[in-house]
Amino acid sequence: MSVFKMPVPVMIMGRSSSITNSFVNGIIPCIEPSDRELDEALSVLNMNRENVCCAYCGDGHTEWDHLNPLIINKEPTGYISEIRNLVPACSKCNQSKGNRNWKEWMLSDSKLSPKSRGITDLDRRISLLETYEKVFPPAKIDFIELVGDKAWEEYWFNYDRVIDAMRQAQTSANEIRSKLRRELGMKAQAKSQTRRTARMSDGRENNPLPITLVPAEQYEFEKLLLRHRKATIEIHYSDGRITRKPWNAYKFSESSDVYNNLRSRSEFRSGVWQASGIDHIIVRVETKV
Repeated sequence: MSVFKMPVPVMIMGRSSSITNSFVNGIIPCIEPSDRELDEALSVLNMNRENVCCAYCGDGHTEWDHLNPLIINKEPTGYISEIRNLVPACSKCNQSKGNRNWKEWMLSDSKLSPKSRGITDLDRRISLLETYEKVFPPAKIDFIELVGDKAWEEYWFNYDRVIDAMRQAQTSANEIRSKLRRELGMKAQAKSQTRRTARMSDGRENNPLPITLVPAEQYEFEKLLLRHRKATIEIHYSDGRITRKPWNAYKFSESSDVYNNLRSRSEFRSGVWQASGIDHIIVRVETKV
């Protein structure tokens, strides 16, 4: 096992989903439940304060998850943080579910979904959650109607400015990093491909290829890829070269992971992409018909 692993270069646009979430969550009201409301919610889920577990799979709970997502397609859904839209969950389920419909996700073959993990009482848990939604229908508000068009447009105009600045900064960062690597002797290093390939066979070059997705949020990218089935892979080399190749993703499925899919390609495997002088790749879904 290697004792050294090179840190993956930070991609500025790789943080865009965090910015989006911050802008949405920054305006979402959070309503603290009363003791009575909390006990009633747990009771409908067949739990109590001494016996709380993940509502999706039954494992020990680590957090409370929004049953209905606060954000879809980078926009607020209208749901808020309140007990009627929160259920106890484990970290596995929360991360796997993301912002998908809770029932569709539970019955899907997605990685770490209750169905894929073989949860035996899946039907019972779905029934409890359906009852929960009927007993405690979550509030869904119209943000624009409440705050007005002007305030809403100004808020999201600021968001667009931030994302645009990040996009420009990413382009500059790519150019500066490539130039610095060239100045530090990357041309000479590229001549030692034979030794690097040998190290690859010894398992000493196992760093993952840095990948930037457009759109940046993995779930949104995969959703668009499943719909349009086409993307462009933009390959950036350490010497400043850029090449592009099409990706016809007809074999990509709902259970696929885009990062694993790309890094499993022969030219993008650990050790190979380094020996080829690749610095990073940017993958964009082609949405034009």
